[in-house]
Amino acid sequence: MMRRMALSCAAIALFGSVALCPFEVRGQSRWRPGSASRLAASDLRRITTDRFETEDGRSIWSAQLPGNHPLATPAVHDGVLYVGGGFGSHEMYAISAANGRPIWGTRVSDDGPTAALVADDYVIFNTESCTIFILSRRDGEHLWSKWLGDPLLSQPAYAGGRIVTAYPGDGGHRVASFEARDGQLHWDVAVDGEIVTAPVIHQGTVYFTTYAGTMFALDLDDGAVRWRQSGRVTSAPFVQGGRIWASLRVDRRGEGPREGIQAFSTTTGRAILATPLSVRDAPYLDAEVQARSQLAGAQSRQNAGVGFGTPPAAARADLAAALVGQGNVMGMWEYQGSRPVLASFDGGNPVLVNAMGDSVQALDPVSGQSHWSRGMTLLGSVRRLGGALVTAPAITRGGIVVGTSSGALVAMDPLSGRTTWSLMVDQPIRYQPAVDRGWIYLGTATGALVAVDTGNPNLTGWPMWGRHPAHL
Repeated sequence: MMRRMALSCAAIALFGSVALCPFEVRGQSRWRPGSASRLAASDLRRITTDRFETEDGRSIWSAQLPGNHPLATPAVHDGVLYVGGGFGSHEMYAISAANGRPIWGTRVSDDGPTAALVADDYVIFNTESCTIFILSRRDGEHLWSKWLGDPLLSQPAYAGGRIVTAYPGDGGHRVASFEARDGQLHWDVAVDGEIVTAPVIHQGTVYFTTYAGTMFALDLDDGAVRWRQSGRVTSAPFVQGGRIWASLRVDRRGEGPREGIQAFSTTTGRAILATPLSVRDAPYLDAEVQARSQLAGAQSRQNAGVGFGTPPAAARADLAAALVGQGNVMGMWEYQGSRPVLASFDGGNPVLVNAMGDSVQALDPVSGQSHWSRGMTLLGSVRRLGGALVTAPAITRGGIVVGTSSGALVAMDPLSGRTTWSLMVDQPIRYQPAVDRGWIYLGTATGALVAVDTGNPNLTGWPMWGRHPAHL
């Protein structure tokens, strides 16, 4: 793998401002394409798949991907899973959702594929080093790609034929929009840091949070900045009904990290609630706690494997360490935060569901009253294991599904929070599961792709990270 300096841009943003990079300076030729080639059948045979049943009759298959790299959330569409080979790998795979057999594989020129988006006929993903790729969903053909900047740590988003992604450029991070069909640039805007997990596209506006703690709203058509608000926000936003929901830091100087949930106006970005909801201690955001955890050692090995003994200046890992406790490339690549989601179950009033460190909860979005809260401390310790103990939840009308870094897959009743069933995978699960047509799909930190047939058809509707290509 060859590391390269980020390309220059003549429009340099002044501190605290946002500037549009002129199209005539950043021409399409300045972002050179990556390359990709289809894997041979012999390469696909390296994927080993085991099938078995649990004592209660659930069918499971587990496919071990080559390299044993940490896997992001798979995406499922029309009976096919699309999953990258993990942090440090160069592969994207299409695998049968029913039995784990590989359908196609494509090796790309840069490593570290993010969670994939599947939309229309496209498989869309970034690579940590340092390229956005668009492949054909049907056969893995390389449609187009652009080397944007190193390292590239957040996922892209897709809506209405547009792709939006962040990247590190000269003078700081930027967010750009491309035509999905051919990669034509629509706009390119300077921002104050890498995006937390992924942008969100809702009704013609692009919303996102940066590791500087700032939330932005950009016009999808032309990239115009509608507003920006500083606020120590720690998660990607969730947008619904004229409100943005996100988690944020609320601790004062000299205190340990504390996190709560806030609602923001989609019009101005200003906080709506007088007091954040569900405020609690947040050791999972503490850089010192994270540095002493088991995860820190695993991250160090993974970073060294891709040439990052220390994070490059372009990553602005100092911002991520100060905000969410993850001051390295691997930590930023897999960080998902305590993102709240507004959902209704069985025709009831909407509730806020999210995971915060070592627990999952459902709150009344108006009063903040807890409907239920389920602690997961019996399954491990945030301080010992590192990161967040519980993944961001996959939310369906039939239940809420999470994984844990201790290796448990847990399904919960959405009305009571009680565990309806659980399964020990015995490998750390750090990325949100995908759920479709009664099946749960997840990737582990040691390169296993696991599928569980729950037999419950109401467990459906969360087929990729963030539920939708626009992460709504």
